Amino acid sequence: MARDEQAWAKCIGVNGIEPSKSTISNNTYPYVSEIYAALRSDIDKSSNAYKLFEYLITASGQKVVKESGYVPIDNQR
Repeated sequence: MARDEQAWAKCIGVNGIEPSKSTISNNTYPYVSEIYAALRSDIDKSSNAYKLFEYLITASGQKVVKESGYVPIDNQR
């Protein structure tokens, strides 16, 4: 079953604005939760946490973000 066809989850429009990648990206849909990645400044650059962060901000990582149903950071700029 495709993500858009999930029977247990329903998209709800607010004030006539339906949630979509476009309305989420341009901040017209009012209910959005942002996800942040934060790293300590003294983190070991060879740690898995740092490697994951580095990957997530690459084009390939942002493709995975998009495929997972989230809006990539490139669309936020």
